[in-house]
Amino acid sequence: PLHKLAISYAIEHALRIEHFETALEATVEPMHTTADHMARTGEVKPSRHELTRAVGSLFKLRLELNIAAELVTTPTFIWDNARMQPFYNTARSYLEIDDRLQALNNRMELVQEFYTKANQELTVIHSAFLEWIVIILVLVEAIFELITIVIDVFGLHMSH
Repeated sequence: PLHKLAISYAIEHALRIEHFETALEATVEPMHTTADHMARTGEVKPSRHELTRAVGSLFKLRLELNIAAELVTTPTFIWDNARMQPFYNTARSYLEIDDRLQALNNRMELVQEFYTKANQELTVIHSAFLEWIVIILVLVEAIFELITIVIDVFGLHMSH
């Protein structure tokens, strides 16, 4: 009976991983739309706020996967019952727990890299926009200064 409990821990880990795989798919789907839009138009479609939310969701998911879910540690029951370790390890291997965890982390890293690059692109676009605003403001100031000089020059000539 205890060996069934050891196996059930591995099955529970597999089900948790499936939850994370599904959650990651929900995060990845908008990324495909964004990547397609970027490829077609050369523009980043989502706003900075949307990208930040996506990165935050991904960080949260990754944190839960690697820390909170306790999928990378051996359950206390297995440590306390060392003879159950082979049953647990065999079931874990059969369910490909470690490979699936690695694949999930790799996919999360790729998604995070994509969102980081998209966010950097938005930062560059925003910086260029701000630079144009500064250029226009300097130009407007120069025009006003020129108008002031012309008024002063013509004002002085008109009084003679």
